Amino acid sequence: MSVARILAWAVLARAAHRPNLSLQHFIDQVGLVDAAEAIASGDVPPGLAALLASATLETAQRDLDLLIRLGGRLLTPDDHDWPFAASPLHLSSQRGRPKVDHGAPPVLWVRGTHPVRAAAQGAIAVLGSAASTPYGDQVAAEIAGDMARRGYPIVSTAGFGIRAAAVRAVLDCAGAPLVVQPAGLDRPHPFQHQMLLDDVAEVGCVVTAFPPQSLVSQKGLRYTRWLSAALSSAVVFVEAGFRGCTLGTASHARELGRPVFAIPGPVTSPASRGTNNLIRCGAATLATSAAEIIAMLPA
Repeated sequence: MSVARILAWAVLARAAHRPNLSLQHFIDQVGLVDAAEAIASGDVPPGLAALLASATLETAQRDLDLLIRLGGRLLTPDDHDWPFAASPLHLSSQRGRPKVDHGAPPVLWVRGTHPVRAAAQGAIAVLGSAASTPYGDQVAAEIAGDMARRGYPIVSTAGFGIRAAAVRAVLDCAGAPLVVQPAGLDRPHPFQHQMLLDDVAEVGCVVTAFPPQSLVSQKGLRYTRWLSAALSSAVVFVEAGFRGCTLGTASHARELGRPVFAIPGPVTSPASRGTNNLIRCGAATLATSAAEIIAMLPA
């Protein structure tokens, strides 16, 4: 891929961290490189003016320079390693209205040499509460480790609790986890897990939809939950509070057609109220081991 085309993708990533309907139409009309150059020069339709604050060639080049210093790479739909079947800036719809916060990102910013597409092929997302219990950590580690040993890639984030336990278990069994970040690659989240992310990048891959220097935000966290489900073939929840993000992530997974599993926990444990509720409502299938999950996965 030419330098001009890589820079064009970086500009578009700056213009819209997530899908934008006006931007999609503009790209369809003029093409990728011309759209990037037009965005950088400000010669765009009025509806795109709000996207121009940080979308410049200079900023995009700084992003790419920082990415190289981090040992990262820019992954675009031009690459064979692109993990999404959908086109870039794809928009899903609900009742005829575009959902601009859902859909494949324009690009992925990646640390790690492990192929992203391979890491997402048939992957299982293991997610759950940051305020986990020893029971939850143990179960998450057992399930993630067993799945990895059986050849199933594992997707998660580097968050506290269940997610970190799952990632560490995959690393312990020489697996190659795919970790999704809600901020730029130079802004590890949480920052206490910088070493964990470095370990993942050595054998697996760390990906984000957000350019370097992007800070964590609520929108970023929501989109990362969607992206975690989109990069997987099934989602497993191990412990979650009743008011946590579990229901939203489970909803994303169902919209994407991903099977949802939940590990039951003690009825006296607040950390298991969310997963128990998913099972009670029929929003997730009860599972207690990796073997059970594998047996219930679609062929």
